[in-house]
Amino acid sequence: MALIFGMAVNNLLLIAIFSLTLSLLNQVVFKFMVDTKEFKKIKEEIDSLKKELKQIHPTHPDYMKKQKHMVNKSLKMSRISMKPTFITLMPFWIVFAYMSKLFKNAGTVLSWGFKIPLFGIGFGWLGTYILFSLFFSVITKKVFEKYLW
Repeated sequence: MALIFGMAVNNLLLIAIFSLTLSLLNQVVFKFMVDTKEFKKIKEEIDSLKKELKQIHPTHPDYMKKQKHMVNKSLKMSRISMKPTFITLMPFWIVFAYMSKLFKNAGTVLSWGFKIPLFGIGFGWLGTYILFSLFFSVITKKVFEKYLW
């Protein structure tokens, strides 16, 4: 149990809240920092080029041109998505520093009751955060894409 404002809170619940909050922050920053219409357009172009490349033999003269065009589009998409990543980097570091102090003595937070090679009997706070983060990132991205973009 972690103490927050003098109250004991379940570590698993607290890590889930941190993970959901950071996932939401990440999506909000992405929403306001990125032209999502342009981003979707580039993504669709890349998907289209991938389909075209699958139908062309690698020795065909157009193959290299289309592949180079796809790589350029992918680089552009990466540059666009890096801006919000750098903006959220500092808040993430602050939260992780706080979490490392908060859960310093937490031990195993998520236990599955038996030993698995390389993983042991469960996850500590960081492994639990990563697991929740993967889940919440997918969910928040889908919700934002469906309702807010």
